[in-house]
Amino acid sequence: MTTGLKAAAAAALRRMGGQGRTHFAILRQRYRLLGLIAALGYPGYYLVWTHLYPQPYESLALRLAGAALAVPLVAEPLLRGRHDGFMYWYAQAYALFALPFFFTFMNLMNGANMAWQMSLVASILYLALFLESFRFLAVYALGSLLGYLAFRLAAPGLPVPQAYLDGWPVFLFAVTAGFLFNYGSELARSHEKMKGAASVGGSIAHEMRTPLLGMRLDVEGLSERLPRLLEAAAGDPRHAREAAALSAALGRVRRQLDYASTGLDLMLGNMRDDLPPLKPETLSMAAVARDALDRYPFRGPEAARVRLAITRDFAFAGSGQLMVHVLHNLVKNALRATAAGGGEVVLTVGKDPGRNTVEVLDHGEGVPAELAPRLFEPFASGGHGGLGVGLGLSFCKRVVRGMGGSISLFSRPGGPTTVVICVPTL
Repeated sequence: MTTGLKAAAAAALRRMGGQGRTHFAILRQRYRLLGLIAALGYPGYYLVWTHLYPQPYESLALRLAGAALAVPLVAEPLLRGRHDGFMYWYAQAYALFALPFFFTFMNLMNGANMAWQMSLVASILYLALFLESFRFLAVYALGSLLGYLAFRLAAPGLPVPQAYLDGWPVFLFAVTAGFLFNYGSELARSHEKMKGAASVGGSIAHEMRTPLLGMRLDVEGLSERLPRLLEAAAGDPRHAREAAALSAALGRVRRQLDYASTGLDLMLGNMRDDLPPLKPETLSMAAVARDALDRYPFRGPEAARVRLAITRDFAFAGSGQLMVHVLHNLVKNALRATAAGGGEVVLTVGKDPGRNTVEVLDHGEGVPAELAPRLFEPFASGGHGGLGVGLGLSFCKRVVRGMGGSISLFSRPGGPTTVVICVPTL
């Protein structure tokens, strides 16, 4: 394996491990319940299937191994915290062993009789309670395959029971039902979170817009009267400095009001569950990028850290208003990432053969490898001191995809971060 492939594999494992820590932290109680049921159920059902309802095949060794392997899940509170990444992988492997592998193997070894056919269906539905939709499919498929291979090794001369083959429509129905139930629940939770965030954001925006409007009117009133004051003070050196300071302060207040208003617009736009119905136009990307930077409410020395590079302009079909919103989100994130070190942010518009690109590069703190694949999901945040709620990049993704394009993020901890937008050529 080449060095590049090794690095890519290591990065993929780190990303999955980071996702696993989050996943395990959310579902740790369910995994503890799985471990408790397995620790008691494996030896308990051995007695049931050997004495009360004898079955053709049983394995005390396999059941004792399953019960012993469940102990770490039951004792998980003693390992809580720094071992969450390991416990995620352990819980996934145990769920694979305890449900699809064990029940597929035992079903086949018992000739796919009624008791074990029903037990296998129950294990499929039970697995759906512990895993998210696509993890559920992957774990079930791999566990079933391993269970079948174990059957072939343990009983190479036995054919696959016909009842097992006949039961596949029922198994597929159970798998499909578990997947659709989980997927629908995930979509519903995401939708409810978006609605809740939009409701709270709308209330906050309404409460803030009223005083901001009053302040803006006062600033406009002062702007009308200030020239007369400056004219009256022009002949008096004692007041010239105060008049100039007043004019500068008024400009700062106006910029702060613009910054607050733009921030509210960004927040509300990011929280929209649907995009506004704007008619697509044929636009110059360079002009849109210039407009975005001209309208961005930079604070203090921020403007000096942002550079626009036009390597080659191109035309695209889309909404200029939404693309400005997207670029504002990306520039805002880049400025936050470089706030501590004061690094440069470069917005580049370019055209390569077969694709048009817009890139935002920052030399900030980078993005942890485990977070990078999830940053375009709703409520996934890169941090930056606790700022942001994780809706900006998901909004950007919806806008860019609505234009027929794609958006990607490339980063490493402590290194530069680049967000690349590709839009179709005209």
